[in-house]
Amino acid sequence: RISAQPLPWKCCDKRKLTRCTSVERGVDPDALPAIASLAQRQALLIVGEQKAGTTFLFELLAKVPGIDASKNKETNYFRTPTITACNLAAYLAHFRTGANASSPDMLLEASPEYLMLPLAARQAVATLPRARIVVLARDPVERAHAAWDQQRRESRDRRPFFKAMREEITAWRDCDAKAAAVASASGRPEAGGDAPWRFDGARWFKSAIDYETACARYFYFAPSCPKDHLGCKLYLHKARVATHVDQWLAWYPQDQVAVINASHLYENPGRVLRDVATFAGLAPSAVDKALASPVKGKACWHACRFKKRPLEMAPALRGEIEALIAPERARMATFLEALDPARV
Repeated sequence: RISAQPLPWKCCDKRKLTRCTSVERGVDPDALPAIASLAQRQALLIVGEQKAGTTFLFELLAKVPGIDASKNKETNYFRTPTITACNLAAYLAHFRTGANASSPDMLLEASPEYLMLPLAARQAVATLPRARIVVLARDPVERAHAAWDQQRRESRDRRPFFKAMREEITAWRDCDAKAAAVASASGRPEAGGDAPWRFDGARWFKSAIDYETACARYFYFAPSCPKDHLGCKLYLHKARVATHVDQWLAWYPQDQVAVINASHLYENPGRVLRDVATFAGLAPSAVDKALASPVKGKACWHACRFKKRPLEMAPALRGEIEALIAPERARMATFLEALDPARV
């Protein structure tokens, strides 16, 4: 929960902003003046999903006038368990105008790990309540295969794809209820209500931690799986986009969240870039500069220079996975219809 007193420690490691270790989670009172100064700051957060074109979109948007892109694409700051004045200053140092709260430039970062982490949504809204959230959605099986293929190329996972999928199916079935509990226990204040950082929802924090440790198999400073543990690859879990969008909508209003079909980005990047610019409140004409110069990766999904392993799966396993993710696909189709910025 949010501490009522200043925390007895400070976290200011610019090399790894997530190295905080405390049972407290939320906002340290010493960060409140800085957070108050950011209340009106515009930002664009690309929160996922991995292997769906987040790097491509980030590089395109970084060329748009009026956008202040982070020095590194992935800051991963909102994985920080407690926001302090110190680590918030380190986060803002990623941006050219970060220290200038009155700057009209829109902050931009792309950290695809955020999407699956409900606590990241909680920390983002506490810090940047006016941020626009962008999610790129890709076919779940294709996304899982792309993630596995990258791990294979880097020799981090030597399992056949079918075995990796089989080992995740059980966890998927067990986590539907835990995922729903996170969204239903949200404490997002209504319009005109209390500030987001005042949220003190013990039930929500408990459900979020339960979900992350049991389903995402991830926890900020005490992961239940070692980093290189094969069970932590989360090929299917990270493709649970509709579930994770629900958890972000528990904190951000619907008009601040956009869900985009990732294939459209590669089929027509100009159209998607203009749609995102309009969604962010920028003039569509501002994207002309971004489209005038080439961006690496434009012609392919990911790591163009590498030979990809074709997606091959036994029909029985493919059928089992398709049946498992069918509800997720249906809900994702609803989000794409309702939250795609091209609809306006």
